[in-house]
Amino acid sequence: MKYSDFSLLPIFTTIFEEKNYTKASKRLNISQPAVSQSVEKLRVLFDDTLFVRVKNGVEPTQLAKDIYPELSELVCNIRCHIEKHKTFNPKVANRTFRIATSNLISDKILPNLIRTIDSCAPNLILEHHDLTSIETGDLLRRNTCDLVIDAKYLINHNFKSEVIDQETIVTICRAEHPRLKGRFVSKEAFLNEHHVELKRYHNETGFSLLLIESICLLLRQRKINRVVDSFLSLISVVCNSDNIAILPLTIAKQYEHSHNIRILDTEIFEQDVEINMLWNPSQNSDPSHRWLRDTVRKSVRSY
Repeated sequence: MKYSDFSLLPIFTTIFEEKNYTKASKRLNISQPAVSQSVEKLRVLFDDTLFVRVKNGVEPTQLAKDIYPELSELVCNIRCHIEKHKTFNPKVANRTFRIATSNLISDKILPNLIRTIDSCAPNLILEHHDLTSIETGDLLRRNTCDLVIDAKYLINHNFKSEVIDQETIVTICRAEHPRLKGRFVSKEAFLNEHHVELKRYHNETGFSLLLIESICLLLRQRKINRVVDSFLSLISVVCNSDNIAILPLTIAKQYEHSHNIRILDTEIFEQDVEINMLWNPSQNSDPSHRWLRDTVRKSVRSY
C-alpha cells in the first residue's frame, strides 16, 4: 500500500456511512467525480467492487462490510491525533455546533446552553435538531451532529457516552380533576383514568422506552386515547380535560401554575431516567468539542 493510498480511507468510510456518492462528496467537501475516481482506486487496492449501485445510492459488498470497522477506527485515531494539537478560543471562534435532542431534553437543557454560549462565545452558531424524526446512530456515525443528548441510552460501543443528569417522572392532572384529589395517585387510580401520551421516535410512544421492564408492562395497561407531539400539547390536553399524563418533573414544574395542573406522586415511578450525552469518538480529543461537552455539563448543573 502506497502512502498516497492512505488518503483514500476517509473516502471509503464516508461512502460506507452515507451509502451515496453525492452525499459523501458534500460531506468530504470534494467533487463527485473525485469520489468516483477514488472508488476506482480503492477497487484496485482491495481487488473488490466494494460498492454496488442501487436505486437510491450504493450498497457495500461483503468485503466492504468486513473491512469497515477496522478502517473506521484507523481514520478516527488519525483524526484524534491531529485534533490534539489544535487550540480553541471560544471568545473568537467562528463555527457551528449541531446538537440533537429529544423533546424530553430540549426544554431543560437548551435555554441555559444558549445563554452560556451567547455570553462566552458570541460568534458561535448553535443548531438544534429534533430526534423524533432522525435516527441517533446515523447522526453520530456521519458526524452530522456534534452531540446527541437523549434519555434513551444508545447501546453501541462505537460511540462515546456520558450520563449528565437524571430526571424524575411524575403524573399530572388538571387542578380540578373530579376523581383525583390531593398529591398522590394510587396504581389502581392511575390505570383507571384515560391518558395522553407523548409520541416518541421510530413510531413508538412514551416513556416506556426509557424505564425498566416491570414499569413498561404496567404502562402498557393504560387507557391511552390521545397521542401528541410535544409537551406543550400534552399539557394543554391535560388542563382542558380529565385526561392525565406522565412527564418529567422539571417540565411539570414549569407549567404547574400557568396551566392550572397538579403534580401527583405515585408508587409506580421509583426509577429516575438517565440523560445521556453521546458523541463520535473521532471528536473526543477536539478542543472545541471538549469545550462544548464541558459547556453542556455546566448548563445542566446550573438548571
